[in-house]
Amino acid sequence: MRVLVMYVLGDTPPTEALELADDATLEDALLASALWRSIKDREGLRVAIFGQLCALSQPLCAGDRIEILRPLVIDPKEARRRRVAVRASKKR
Repeated sequence: MRVLVMYVLGDTPPTEALELADDATLEDALLASALWRSIKDREGLRVAIFGQLCALSQPLCAGDRIEILRPLVIDPKEARRRRVAVRASKKR
């Protein structure tokens, strides 16, 4: 089965296509991934399939997109509040 691994860093995340056994799990994919091995500091990283956080024991399906996610720098609600405040101050 073929899956895609991506490390979500910004606008154009690095990706890697993997060919795995039909009974492969998320953990199997990460262990086979050169992209995963290239990440020096894995502290706080999370892993998702099509944006849904998953356990490492999650079985994979052909065509799955595995996403390696960085920890949040700022709470999304707080980031939105700040953007609104900046826009409001520019209108004055």
